[in-house]
Amino acid sequence: MADYNKALELDPQHTSAYYNRGFLNFELEQYSQAIDDYNKVIEFNPYYAAAYYNRGVVYQALGKQKEADEDFATYKDLGGK
Repeated sequence: MADYNKALELDPQHTSAYYNRGFLNFELEQYSQAIDDYNKVIEFNPYYAAAYYNRGVVYQALGKQKEADEDFATYKDLGGK
């Protein structure tokens, strides 16, 4: 986590750092932080399909199936399988 935070301190638009930190936050069950990180990824790169998929997984874990389904659909629209 410290490495991702440092990377983002040095480059606040480091998409991969947000993505990876989002995954780590999900693993730590810090779901709102994970969503925030995936939102940043999507803000900087709206075609980053995996970010939609992972955010959908987080929404699903929170019981927000509508939001999850929307993200899964976007993931597929962007070429995810």
